[in-house]
Amino acid sequence: MLRKYLVVMAGAAALATVASASYAGAPAGEIAKLGKSLTPVGAERAGSKDGKIPEWTGGLPVYPKSVPGLPHISSPDRSKDLNGWLMAFTKKFGQKNLPGPYADEKPEFTITAQNYKQYADKLTPGMQAMFQHYADFKMHVYKTHRGVAFPQQVYDWTRKNAENATLEGQNGVHGAAVGFPYPIPYGPHKANMVIWNHALAWHVPNTVVQNQAHAIVSQSGNYYLVGNTRWIKFFYSRFGMTPKELENKYNDMYVYFLQQVTSPARLAGEVLLVWEPVDQEKHPRSAWIYNPGQRRVRRAPNVEFDNTTGTHSDGLATDDNFNMWNGSQAQYNWKLLGKKEMYVPYDDFNLGKSGRPYSDIIKAHHLNQDLIRYELHRVWVVQATLKKGIRNIYSKRVFYVDEDSWNIVIGDLYDDRGNIWRVEQAYLTPVFIVPTAAAVMNTINDLTSGRYIAGGLTQNPPQTRALAADTPDSKYTPANLRRVGIR
Repeated sequence: MLRKYLVVMAGAAALATVASASYAGAPAGEIAKLGKSLTPVGAERAGSKDGKIPEWTGGLPVYPKSVPGLPHISSPDRSKDLNGWLMAFTKKFGQKNLPGPYADEKPEFTITAQNYKQYADKLTPGMQAMFQHYADFKMHVYKTHRGVAFPQQVYDWTRKNAENATLEGQNGVHGAAVGFPYPIPYGPHKANMVIWNHALAWHVPNTVVQNQAHAIVSQSGNYYLVGNTRWIKFFYSRFGMTPKELENKYNDMYVYFLQQVTSPARLAGEVLLVWEPVDQEKHPRSAWIYNPGQRRVRRAPNVEFDNTTGTHSDGLATDDNFNMWNGSQAQYNWKLLGKKEMYVPYDDFNLGKSGRPYSDIIKAHHLNQDLIRYELHRVWVVQATLKKGIRNIYSKRVFYVDEDSWNIVIGDLYDDRGNIWRVEQAYLTPVFIVPTAAAVMNTINDLTSGRYIAGGLTQNPPQTRALAADTPDSKYTPANLRRVGIR
């Protein structure tokens, strides 16, 4: 009897160990590599064997001496009040986009419609399709730099997340805050983890106000602009935040997103409010819209997936195209295809240069490719295939995720016949005064119609990006939408 009891107890202990292991974070041996053979956020520190991708040595310094016209500012301890420091910096030196540290470099070579096949192994199928559809499309390829860096607090929390963060199903993020939740993707949902690293990528620790526009571009190159103001209040990324506080005090809330359309006149005054949680298994997204014509606020449960409720994109972008991908991953089966070296948009300071006329940027079929810089980088490749019985205009999506920043830089989007339909790009730059990484612009090219949408236009007034002092939670409530939307 005693022997039988001991066998049962041993079995129970073994099951408990297995259950515990499934909720114990990434493997300890892999976590130990962070900050050593891996960067603090999980990228390979070493360069490529052929030397074309350099070693990561810490990213761009906060004040690259090679950047002309970027003065130093004496500041309080950045680690204690980074947001205050950034506000002081922008107040003193204005809101202009950062000058590029590589402005004097020339392309090493150019890929064209005539020679792209010899580079096909480092081009996504979508980028190859761009060459096939547009004879004037080209990619200027430059020397690769690895300038992305983040504050030490992000590195510290990323390691804690690696040890403690888990993922329940596809959407249940637990035990993470501030840093990247899954710097070492593991287990059956590692593809979902890569995408959550993108969704929860650290940008700033507080509130951002964005005055920007997007352009709807016809096949001939004619376009019109849709302007908006966005208030984005981050909870997850606040320094000092803990997973327990995020869950209990802020109800798993990752971000509040408030958008007011400012132009054209027929759309001005519409307001969209989104509450975005980190645990979308337990707390689905909540959204509301204020319609100035009807003068009423209504729930908007369809602001998700392939709907276009909040996009004003003339059908060129879906709600989940925002930021290349956002929201619940429930409609797709996800698979991590590994890591590849690919030519991707990177260090695109020139594209975001302040004062550049939009007519110089926006051309027929695609952006002015002479303004865009591509580099060779290692990217995670994640494939999302639509689940049976689910409706979405995209049957498959393949995302290419930069290893140094966890930002999606290219997305290949397929129609219901399995053909590439649209190609999205995010033109990434290191924001070295923070430091972080962000896209200066993004595009979605529709290969069937020849049209595209160009988002994130901030090169000309009044389009600017600015940090803001913390805004009250009351600003991000359905009751406030009517006041925001008055025109």
